[in-house]
Amino acid sequence: MKLSLKILSLLLFFASCKKPSDNYSLEGETTDASSGAVLPYVTTVFEQKSLVNGVFTNYFLEAANATSDVNGKYKMEWKKENLTEARLMVSREYYYSQEIAIAPDDLRNEVNLTKNVALWPESSVLVHLQNNSGASLIQFNWVGTNFNCNCCTNAVKTFNNLSDTVFQCDVYGGRWLKYNCAISSTSGTSFILDSLFCHPFQTNNLILNL
Repeated sequence: MKLSLKILSLLLFFASCKKPSDNYSLEGETTDASSGAVLPYVTTVFEQKSLVNGVFTNYFLEAANATSDVNGKYKMEWKKENLTEARLMVSREYYYSQEIAIAPDDLRNEVNLTKNVALWPESSVLVHLQNNSGASLIQFNWVGTNFNCNCCTNAVKTFNNLSDTVFQCDVYGGRWLKYNCAISSTSGTSFILDSLFCHPFQTNNLILNL
């Protein structure tokens, strides 16, 4: 009887010992950054720099991919490899893509690594500066705005003896954008401090009659 109990205990012990997984696993939730709502049908691609023929590559190779479901959930799994660098590429139509760096140690130390992703909707703003007062100097700048293009920054744009001008900036949709405008003429300097709500998925017009 005692022998049978010992054998049973050993069997239970070995059954409880899980074999280490041969795969990496990555999962998470995708949402709309402007509203917080779950975002389905988002493409997620895991890329890595790994060993190829005994040599570490200096370029990224796709290891796995997945698409988030109707609840915004995604999960992927792939065979473990030695890797030096990794990233998660996230994209969806009408949203700005993201590249998320992933530390290889995070994969090695976690059973199931979780990465939640929030994507910003595409949007743009078309700024019309109309110098109806004949001002000699107009200065315009955005305040604390995040751009998705190299054409715009929060730095001051200066226009001398301007008639009219138009410029466009790609921005994150669903946010209020603050701006400053200083108008200088022989009669003095006036200032405009205001904001514009940038609707997602469209070009928004900011028309300033100066």
